[in-house]
Amino acid sequence: MKRRFSMGQALEAPFVLLKTQPVALFGWGMVRLLFGIATAALVLPMFAAIPFGDFTSEADMQAMAVAFAPIDRVVGPLNLLGLLLSVIVWTAAMRAAAAPRGTKDRFIFLRLGMEEVYVAIILVILVIGLYAGTFALTLLGALITFILWQVSEITAVLIAFAYAAVAIGLLLWLTARVSLIAAASRVLKTVAFEQGWKLGKGQGWKLAGTGFLAWLILIVLSIVIGGLVIGLFFGVAAVMGVRLPDPDSIHSFADLTEVGRPFLIPGLVLAIPLALFDGFSHAVFAAPLASACRQLMDDGETPVQANGGDGDPAPAL
Repeated sequence: MKRRFSMGQALEAPFVLLKTQPVALFGWGMVRLLFGIATAALVLPMFAAIPFGDFTSEADMQAMAVAFAPIDRVVGPLNLLGLLLSVIVWTAAMRAAAAPRGTKDRFIFLRLGMEEVYVAIILVILVIGLYAGTFALTLLGALITFILWQVSEITAVLIAFAYAAVAIGLLLWLTARVSLIAAASRVLKTVAFEQGWKLGKGQGWKLAGTGFLAWLILIVLSIVIGGLVIGLFFGVAAVMGVRLPDPDSIHSFADLTEVGRPFLIPGLVLAIPLALFDGFSHAVFAAPLASACRQLMDDGETPVQANGGDGDPAPAL
């Protein structure tokens, strides 16, 4: 009997979380929002010390480089911390989706343990591998096009378009094929390359379709909610009498900081819906994978060795 998973059930998973775990979704988004606020509080004062100017002379350029040096030192570590936080939230979304409905967790499913380490390792390796694969396919395509160009330009163009379509399809299929490895690693509490690869056997295009629909759902919601948020933001600002400043009055980054102060309250008003949507956006991609992984592991065919925690079956693959 071939393993199967329901695309409908997988795509329903983030909406189930929105209905049953709204506090968790809000908490995930709020954690990321607070990190963003802390980052801005650290970096913006550094920008405030940088004057505006044409920077045409060498002295101006050197002064700019000196002013940006402290920013360059903190941006890298902050980006890494932001990525780590995203991995923690993404793993929490998978954990929540795998838990029985209505499960209460005082830490809103957030952890900082080996599951997060395994997921982070998998994601780093997969991203590097996919980038390397993309580079190799692009290089091969350029070589084929160059060789054919010497024979016939029309043939080279046609083959190049066909090759690009095949290469993109291959990369999409491969991305979908390996997409369950991170979810399996979280359940099995190990770097589960082999087990996750086996789970995805015969499911490549179905997983690709699930990922595409999840992406489409998020894009549509982003456009709708983004429009509402922008309208609400400027609506609150207008009610409060906040007006945009005269551009001629801005002479430094410090002036820009002052310009943003009146918009602080409208921004705080929008913090709740933005935090909830940020948490939901992580669930849109993580929850379907957790659901598909759980369905394939618990399909009635795979022998279960032990419980992986949080309601997850841990199969012998």
